[in-house]
Amino acid sequence: MSVFIKINETTAIGSDTYQWKLLHRITNKKTGKEEWRAATFYTTLEQLLNGWIEADLRASDAQSIAELRVAHENAIVSLSQALTPLNKRLRVG
Repeated sequence: MSVFIKINETTAIGSDTYQWKLLHRITNKKTGKEEWRAATFYTTLEQLLNGWIEADLRASDAQSIAELRVAHENAIVSLSQALTPLNKRLRVG
């Protein structure tokens, strides 16, 4: 895999020569070990990012437009933090 960016404890972005992958951490039933498995595949990074945000919104259990908007803002913040270099996140002042 060429790219591996952890978004949160259960989701990551991966790639190979041909595609972008949205990865989910699972427990392998045979070995009992945790591993990252591709859940969906995309041609472009933009498609993957949009797909991840949409999937996150669908799983949000929002019961109103206001709740959906909050879920969207939270998804954007999570994604932004995952894609920001570590040194920028730790910079103070």
